[in-house]
Amino acid sequence: MSTREVNVIRKKYSRKLVNIALLYPNKYQSGVESLAIQILYMLFNSENEFYCQRFYSSPPYTSMEEGARLSDFKIICVTFQYENDYFNFIKTLLDTGIEPRAANRLNGPLIIAGGPCVTENPLPLTPFIDVFIIGEVEPVFSALKKAILSYIDSKDLEAFKNIPGAFIPSIMKDETVKRAWSPNLDVLPYPTSQVLPAVTGLHGRHPIAFGASFMVEISRGCTRRCNFCLIGCQTPPYRERSLQKLKEIILDGVNKTSRNRISIISSAFSDYSNLLELLKFIVENKIYTVTPSLRADRVTVEVIKLIKESGEQSVTIAPEAASDRLLEYLNKDLTIGDVLTSVEKIKLGGLNKIKLYFMYGLPSETIEEVLKIKDLVDEISSKGFRKKDITVNLTPFIPKPHTPFQRKPQMPFKELIKRENLLLKNLRKTGYNVRSYDVRFAVIQTVLSRGDCSVGDILEAAVKSGGTWLAWRKTVEKFKFNEDLFLNEMTDRTLPWDFIKI
Repeated sequence: MSTREVNVIRKKYSRKLVNIALLYPNKYQSGVESLAIQILYMLFNSENEFYCQRFYSSPPYTSMEEGARLSDFKIICVTFQYENDYFNFIKTLLDTGIEPRAANRLNGPLIIAGGPCVTENPLPLTPFIDVFIIGEVEPVFSALKKAILSYIDSKDLEAFKNIPGAFIPSIMKDETVKRAWSPNLDVLPYPTSQVLPAVTGLHGRHPIAFGASFMVEISRGCTRRCNFCLIGCQTPPYRERSLQKLKEIILDGVNKTSRNRISIISSAFSDYSNLLELLKFIVENKIYTVTPSLRADRVTVEVIKLIKESGEQSVTIAPEAASDRLLEYLNKDLTIGDVLTSVEKIKLGGLNKIKLYFMYGLPSETIEEVLKIKDLVDEISSKGFRKKDITVNLTPFIPKPHTPFQRKPQMPFKELIKRENLLLKNLRKTGYNVRSYDVRFAVIQTVLSRGDCSVGDILEAAVKSGGTWLAWRKTVEKFKFNEDLFLNEMTDRTLPWDFIKI
């Protein structure tokens, strides 16, 4: 990889160093914007015993730091942020000559996995992973370090059993695993020397679509409990970094990365207790800011004005549904009136572009309620937004573990396609910008989210057959795999992920 970067860590060769491969199972453009990668890179390389090098799931599969081969590493750590990256992970192992199956990887590397998908449900990955870390890594990193060093000498997986949140498939049967998490974000180490593509100035040339901003995580968890939302349900309780801590992180990070552009990371941005003070600080320091979505009932004209002053040209609202009945069913604690009022405030605050997120295929949803999405977008446009300045993002409902909707069925594939086409036709012909998540991969994602260990066989075979939708369908048919077990309503049985205690 020839990309020039800032804050790359390189260590002198030593036989005493334990080399750690840190794999993000997607392209560089996605991985460089992953806070998880930045945190792990900082944690491992802050230890004298380790030298951590980054890899991405694209040829030639060599490290960013030294051009080293993935197959030469004894320890591989991988973070799964999205279920469909499971395909990239297995393909990377195959392409680099690493045995995918943990049971057959006798002289190969030890693979440790974490991330939100692992905390959600690790079972589809159990044939390939030696050790899972369920939950947050910072509070257990000291124990993880000790276990890795012990394993290097002993080759005994028992070394990992005492790590809070550890799940070791080969030696842990029918055991409960509790999620690891930290009650105080202020005491956690934070990566201010983030590795980012080298640029000159705010609009310098680099390979990242959104500028590879310095990432600032202001909170974890969510104050809300929407019935469909994985993040809100698998990361409780809601925790914030203090305003003072955030000021220190921002100033230090902007200095060390030579950026005056930050991306705020939070699943409850609008609920941050010192939001106005944080935004004022950012504006006073002339820092360009990319903000996450706003809750409609928390939008104020003052907040919008500050967001605009920070350089943002648009804001994001996620109504998810377009009828009060569905909003109540989703436990959004919002009304359509709240959404329309928020849009008026956005306009008064001086912003003229808006992004909207909707789901379709929701349990109990009617065709009439699907059509109301177009009606609501029209109402939003009537508040003074040109159609070309409104971007509508559509996603089919995907039931997720640990949420109140974890047992709900996914709507049949053909019906999802019908509803997607209806929405695309009605919205695009009117002139709105519309983006839609591929229904095919939504179906696969549901199986990967709610599947058991048997899904791993299908996953590996599908990757070997090309890793496409067609390869998945042919593999399902070849193995006579009953994916309806995970697509239909999962009632009257123990759920595969019940052993994970959030």
